[in-house]
Amino acid sequence: MRPKHKESREHLEGMGADFGDLTLHNEVRWLPAVVALERFFRVAKLISNFLENVVKSDFKEMEQKLESANFSEELAYLTDMTQHINELNLKLQGKDRTTADLVGHVKSFRSIEGFLNWVWELVT
Repeated sequence: MRPKHKESREHLEGMGADFGDLTLHNEVRWLPAVVALERFFRVAKLISNFLENVVKSDFKEMEQKLESANFSEELAYLTDMTQHINELNLKLQGKDRTTADLVGHVKSFRSIEGFLNWVWELVT
């Protein structure tokens, strides 16, 4: 039995979620992917609650995954990295960009990436 969209909206609103709705279908484009990841990260715990209390079906494996600290850390890391990649992508586009500007943006990204990888290794 698949949960109904209306039920999921009502449940998220009732739980005081930041968003009253999740994008259930999304064209695969870079910027919307970043937004979808950020929203999913912010309501992941509520999704588990929704599966348990509203759907009342056998989603135990998914609930356990959503509630695990390891999954939350990986999702947070993926969300952060995707956001930084998106920012780099936007900085590399457009007219009137010099090679020095582009190289500077890439070097800046690499230092952020290195820092996030270092943090990731500390927590895992």
